[in-house]
Amino acid sequence: MANLGEIVQVGYLTADIEAAMATWVERSGVGPFTWYQHVRLDAVHEGEPTSIEMEVAIAYRGDVQIELIQQTNDAPSPYRECFRDGRLGMHHLAFGTRDMAASLDAVRADGFEVVCTIDAAMGRYAYVRDPALPEVLFELLGADAGIEAMWARDREAARTWDGVDPIRPIDLAGL
Repeated sequence: MANLGEIVQVGYLTADIEAAMATWVERSGVGPFTWYQHVRLDAVHEGEPTSIEMEVAIAYRGDVQIELIQQTNDAPSPYRECFRDGRLGMHHLAFGTRDMAASLDAVRADGFEVVCTIDAAMGRYAYVRDPALPEVLFELLGADAGIEAMWARDREAARTWDGVDPIRPIDLAGL
């Protein structure tokens, strides 16, 4: 694989995001979770436009972001195919990139297939698949100074978290 740097995120699919957050907090001490409710992402999945509705929860363990995902509509997406096939749990490994175009060129040159691209107010993302490892996706997370500062702030909040207020919802309905 093209050298994309450090893994910054591990993504997991769940059918019940509230139960998943509670389990992560109780069983592994990961938290606090920021729970983004009513997320809507316009994307291109396997060459076709789609609109994905989902719930996303983000927390940290050390420098690694833990992302929990529950898709709430039936739109084609890199998540829906796994839900349909009963493949919940680990979904992807993500790498931050300051240059999405160069990163996409690098993975394409290494024979990766671009599965889905997302351009949203919350950032730019791409899911790619390595034909040699078809069971897991890799995600490219568009990063800039603002995104990296947010990641650093959230990592520090996790490091100093006292166990209080483990789930922090943010409702994005209407945005």
